[in-house]
Amino acid sequence: MLALLDETDQRRIKLLEVLTQQAGWITIGELALAIHASERTIHSDLLYFKNQWDSQLRIDVSLKNGVQLGYHNATVLHEIQIELFKAAMAPRLIQNLFFFPHQDAEFYTKKMFISKSTLVRIIPKINAYLSASKISITRDGLSYCLLASDEQELRKLVSTLYIELNPLLMQLPDLEIEMALPNTKPTVSFSRLYKIVKSMLLQSSDREAVELVLKDTSALPQMAAFYLVSLVRESQGFHVSSSHPIASEISAQDVQYIAERFPSISPKNLQPIHGLLMKPFLVPENAAKEALLDTEVRAYFSRVLSTLHVSCPEEIQNQLVRTMKILYHYVLIYPVHVTGFIRRINGFVASLQGSHPKLFFAFSENLTAFNRAMRVDLSTSLPDLILHSCFLFPALGMASPPRRIFIVSDSGTEHAAFIASFIRASLNGDYYETVQVTPVAYASAIKPCFAESLTSDDIFITTVPDLMQQMSACQSILFHDFPSIENFCSLLNAIYRK
Repeated sequence: MLALLDETDQRRIKLLEVLTQQAGWITIGELALAIHASERTIHSDLLYFKNQWDSQLRIDVSLKNGVQLGYHNATVLHEIQIELFKAAMAPRLIQNLFFFPHQDAEFYTKKMFISKSTLVRIIPKINAYLSASKISITRDGLSYCLLASDEQELRKLVSTLYIELNPLLMQLPDLEIEMALPNTKPTVSFSRLYKIVKSMLLQSSDREAVELVLKDTSALPQMAAFYLVSLVRESQGFHVSSSHPIASEISAQDVQYIAERFPSISPKNLQPIHGLLMKPFLVPENAAKEALLDTEVRAYFSRVLSTLHVSCPEEIQNQLVRTMKILYHYVLIYPVHVTGFIRRINGFVASLQGSHPKLFFAFSENLTAFNRAMRVDLSTSLPDLILHSCFLFPALGMASPPRRIFIVSDSGTEHAAFIASFIRASLNGDYYETVQVTPVAYASAIKPCFAESLTSDDIFITTVPDLMQQMSACQSILFHDFPSIENFCSLLNAIYRK
């Protein structure tokens, strides 16, 4: 989606991402190489960020050291990218084409305060991006509109844009949100649409699956956004056929509420919206395919848990399986692939990749076999899958293939055993064994055979600085007699980031 931005905005976003991933200082020259720009351009972009968002970013610039961010905060980066995205011409044109289809070039140029030549120039760029979803801006005579070979793909794209560009919607139902939409009077209550979707889901007999979705604070706002976008498209005459019965899923009062704001909408127009949103909670149309899905999802989590060497209670594992099956069925409406921090959930995944790359690897690499077996690409929903899995089973956040740790203290093996017990209690849990810690006598540690037995995956901890030089084959950490917070930070880095 960043491809919709101009080169300047894309470069600035890339610069922010590089700075965010940098733990300390980075030189202007290194930044220039990383984003393929001149040092003069880097200086210009840094000045732009300092003028616009310095209080949120706290950018430090030093002639000697280079640049560093004071705040590495995903929320701030999300807000900055959203502001850049809102101001860009291509997303604005998509928004205007969505709300005002079948207008001529003069209408859009006046609406956006741009020239006709600019409009003609950006349409091919937008179409190049949309072509992957088989969506395009088409011209019929003098008028333009958004069309797709699959109308659901278009609704998915627009609902993704809508929810990300209006981040307050993610605070539902805690906030009451009324929104004025073009060509719609009176205002539309997003809170009311949220309640309509929730009420619809609660009519399902599959209560366990519904409860899982209701626990997901991002799912219902996303569904409500899809509901709204679908209402707008249906009211404009872009229909999707469906025979899904909705009588028990929506009240007469809610039907009337929708009709007052979208007069051309009838219960028939609501059928495809409800049919798609309710699909994961209905009796499967193809029992054999659903059985295959269940088998492949369980095999997927078996591979993930095995990679991380973590055991998972059966009840939680069943919830993980159900969550992935819901994501599979919602692949049509879950957000399209959005890079960077424009999609807020990517901040969680970026933090995870930096802090626990093995966890991200376990989820991403094991997805290939699932996609092949089910003939689907669930990679666009990988951030959702990781997020919800961690929420359901927080132990995943600490699980990792076990690392051997050897401890030597100049105060004797009893002290080394104390540090070993301290580390085990801190890093091992009921469902995982992240570390296998062994206290070693000083006399044994100074023998050449001990150093020769260590591998690059091992970690050597000692209170004796001179011993660290002898253990060059592995990572060595100098500990205080009573382990400090800094000691544990060094240990966590050695375990999870290597």
